[in-house]
Amino acid sequence: MAWYRAHKFFELGILTPANAGRAVIIKTLVTTDLQAAIAARFGLRCVETLTGFKYIGQKLGKYESALPPSLAADYPSLPEPETRRLRLEYSSFYLFGGEESYGYSGADFVRDKDGNGAAVMFAEVAAYAKSRNLTLPGLLDEIYSDFASTPSKANPSPWKAPKAPPRSSASSTPTLLPPLTLDTVPSPPPPLRPPSASSTPRATPPPPERCS
Repeated sequence: MAWYRAHKFFELGILTPANAGRAVIIKTLVTTDLQAAIAARFGLRCVETLTGFKYIGQKLGKYESALPPSLAADYPSLPEPETRRLRLEYSSFYLFGGEESYGYSGADFVRDKDGNGAAVMFAEVAAYAKSRNLTLPGLLDEIYSDFASTPSKANPSPWKAPKAPPRSSASSTPTLLPPLTLDTVPSPPPPLRPPSASSTPRATPPPPERCS
């Protein structure tokens, strides 16, 4: 979804090379670095926060407070295209945000993970994939392949797909372990039992004291 939104906003002319530096993708520290590579490819900023969507929401509040006071007075009641214009001109435009627990949002009017908005964005990505005769896994594979092999000027060390573990050749002989028999299985230790009353030694009482 991060890739699709960046791609679509450039396609629609909302984002351009001139204003791309004011657009941000926000992710938590433990979320995939592929989002950072996507931001670098499109010339966007990638902002990292602590784990938890509340920290992403705090960033959005900070971006609103960066607007000139005369323009920010009616900000909550303005339509999305107008707030987007203000953020791109005076502050930072929030393009997409995600965290490791599958929470997503793509707009400033919900400053928390937005399940409804994420479902709509996901459906739009699915429609885009279908228009290209791709499945969603096929589109994701295409993105992985692109970002694993093509460095960008802004990010000379691109995101790299994890390497598969090496496979042994067909000619190699596997190492066989000796068969497990009952003789090799150690017996469990006997259960611990509390000592019985009869086996507990009793202390000898001291002799009674006599009055002189």
